[in-house]
Amino acid sequence: MTFAFIPKAAYKIGQVIKVHGAPMRVVSYTHTGKNVTAVTLPDAPRFKRIVCICTDMPAIEGATS
Repeated sequence: MTFAFIPKAAYKIGQVIKVHGAPMRVVSYTHTGKNVTAVTLPDAPRFKRIVCICTDMPAIEGATS
């Protein structure tokens, strides 16, 4: 599972956001607005799903666990 820390914002399902420099589409988010799940766009060479943790801190490059 790959994680990323992204800035807090009002994300919507279907919105395209940048995660680790790559454009990704938001597919789900928690009701508290603390977590967002994003997937690669259809034309990407490889499918990825990233769990994004929304934070007030500057963006941090993700870690894999």
